[in-house]
Amino acid sequence: MKRFLYLFTLLLITQVSFSQSLGEWRSHLPLNKGSSLAKAGNKVYVAAYPSVFVYDIEDESIEQLSKVNELSDLGATVIKYSEQFKTVIIGYETGNIDLIVNNVVINIPDISRSFIQGDKAINNISIYDEYAYLSTGFGIVVLDILRREIKETYTIGDNGSYVNVADFVVFKDTIYAASKDGLYYASFSGVNLSDFQVWNKMAGISSAVSLVKLAVTDNEIYIAASTAAYNSDTIYRYKNGTIDIPTIPKYSGWDLKELEFLDEQLIIASTYGGLLVQEDLSSSKRISTYGSSYTGVKPRAFDFKDGIIYIADESHGLVINSAPEVYEVITPEGPGSENCWDLSYSEGAMWVATGALKYNLNNFWNKNGVYQFKNEKWINYNKNGIDSVYDITTIAVDPNNPDHVFFGSWGRGLGEIKDGVFSHYSKYNSPIKSIASFNWQGVGGLAFDNNGLAWIVNSPKSSNSISEPLLAYNGTDWYKFTLLNEVASGHYLNQLYIDKNGYKWITTRYNGIIVFDDNGTLIDESDDRVIRIQEGSTAGDLPSNQVHSLVIDDNDKVWIGTEKGLAVIQSINNVFDGTVKAERIIIEQDESFQYLLETEAIRTIVKDGGNRKWVGTFSGGAYLISEDGQETIHHFTIDNSPILANNIIDIEVFGSTGEVFFATEKGLVSFASDATDSKSYSGPAYAFPNPVKSSYSGIIGIRGLVGNSEVKITDTTGNLVFETIAEGGTATWDGKTLSGKRVQTGVYIVFSSNDDGSETEITKILFIN
Repeated sequence: MKRFLYLFTLLLITQVSFSQSLGEWRSHLPLNKGSSLAKAGNKVYVAAYPSVFVYDIEDESIEQLSKVNELSDLGATVIKYSEQFKTVIIGYETGNIDLIVNNVVINIPDISRSFIQGDKAINNISIYDEYAYLSTGFGIVVLDILRREIKETYTIGDNGSYVNVADFVVFKDTIYAASKDGLYYASFSGVNLSDFQVWNKMAGISSAVSLVKLAVTDNEIYIAASTAAYNSDTIYRYKNGTIDIPTIPKYSGWDLKELEFLDEQLIIASTYGGLLVQEDLSSSKRISTYGSSYTGVKPRAFDFKDGIIYIADESHGLVINSAPEVYEVITPEGPGSENCWDLSYSEGAMWVATGALKYNLNNFWNKNGVYQFKNEKWINYNKNGIDSVYDITTIAVDPNNPDHVFFGSWGRGLGEIKDGVFSHYSKYNSPIKSIASFNWQGVGGLAFDNNGLAWIVNSPKSSNSISEPLLAYNGTDWYKFTLLNEVASGHYLNQLYIDKNGYKWITTRYNGIIVFDDNGTLIDESDDRVIRIQEGSTAGDLPSNQVHSLVIDDNDKVWIGTEKGLAVIQSINNVFDGTVKAERIIIEQDESFQYLLETEAIRTIVKDGGNRKWVGTFSGGAYLISEDGQETIHHFTIDNSPILANNIIDIEVFGSTGEVFFATEKGLVSFASDATDSKSYSGPAYAFPNPVKSSYSGIIGIRGLVGNSEVKITDTTGNLVFETIAEGGTATWDGKTLSGKRVQTGVYIVFSSNDDGSETEITKILFIN
């Protein structure tokens, strides 16, 4: 017994904490963009596009809900709460519906799975007794809250056509539906509301406006009418059977976002602020700040309970207004945007470039900046000049300083952040050139070499050329390279990779791969070498000249992602001798032989600590393939995993923990994988979870091992229980013996072979069954 207690104490002392279990997913989505909310008991549910968070008023905790951990979908548009049935109702832009009852999520997918063409979004929810009336992109849907099923649908347009309904209210036994086509109404009782003929359209409202919100008092309906013109919206009023435009103090056509009647006040939310209007329209109070500390307010929805106003704010998340001029602002931790395009990791810090490009490489004009994820915290760089740089599509972290990055814009040149300070390089203060036809300065790729020198690809575009498309910068001096005139007009130069020889590999959108060697002489072009690898048996045998990505693995092989699948160059060393050839990997599948991923357009490739390859595709999700490509270990899609989208834009691996980050078209998500870089963690070996309780049935990780070493696990008497090979610096164990039975309560000892082949005791694992 004393020995058992001693070992247990030792485990507690030496245990190293780890935030995730192997195989666990987590989302990394913004939580500041509050758009809808509902107070439910002691919790406030906030739709913060594209996910949801829950604020517990009693313990002040915050929980993120998304497709990864609880909810069925992304893109929540509206949240309401049924006090009668203690049910939270969440509507999504896809038409999906989630009910939360006693902390259990119940999905109602009927609308999202229907064959209805066009917009299915849930725009708003109005609760009357046991029914929730859903204002949708095609009409009104009635949800039975108690039975948790769709009861009926009202298509209210002419001849039963679809109408995009923005809001719905009941006023004096009449239903009113606000839409882009006007204000529809029908009797709330005694008629078949599924019959379009019982619906009429209200006269007196301009046909040039789109109705977006309704607010009801005992005597009137206020109607928010939006126009495309800036600050030209109108608030109508329906009272005593007539429509008019009332005079509302301090309101002068602001763009309308929300209209509510709460606590005997008409609450108006506009693009940048709001108004609290007395019911008799005698006075208004402007909301332009939340106290003295928070400006730039963007209220979007309100709830009123027990004398407190709860506000969903598009910049600040959740705001609680408990008394006049008393505001509590709750902005959960997270990136500033769901946009993610290029990921770069070094020394425990990951940076995210948030720009985006169309498939033809034209601009989206996105100005969301860049974000850093470090020590489980997000730092958002999207102001102070960075917000003037559009479509930041490439980023590279200084290997010697994780707080130093360069990032490239597809049109606005080069940016740098060093210890929080932003610098901008363009044709006016650097050798970066603009293409001839207009002021467009594109940076296609970035990389740091082993000496800390930053390399920059200055891309041509369309029919324009650039004489020196490759640059290098050491913080003081610039170096320029012509690439021996290998780059012509019309070339789109994308990502840049540097191998251990110092060769620069540049992917192009339509012209294969360019490999450049400066021979270590930055100012002598006479010894430079350039080769292009393309389609064709004499040009390198790429599957396609549309090359999206590549990675150079631990065996010096070059894995290349193209529009027509995957190819491998067996060595970086002979690339300039004229015999380089890209080969496709042949695998056996379904008793036949075929090329690995031959039907996939490969968008990104990265290696993990075990030299395995994570592959992201344009539409087929993400793959993890073995070191030699002969085995598919994982294939994650939206149908079999919590990954947010099948369009994988980039992948990055945290070498020290093995966590894999996927940049998708719908946001950033990560997966706790089972391979780590053995060189990136220098602490003691440890197992997690440890101790292993009887309720745990997942995978046990053993971290801090010699890379790819042999691992054996024994009981305290020396009997072999399990053996495996580490993936990089991590080994995994399912807690079972070699015969497949779960081990008994006790202590188990982990041994690993060192470089000299000797067995060394690494750590101990306690099982409590």
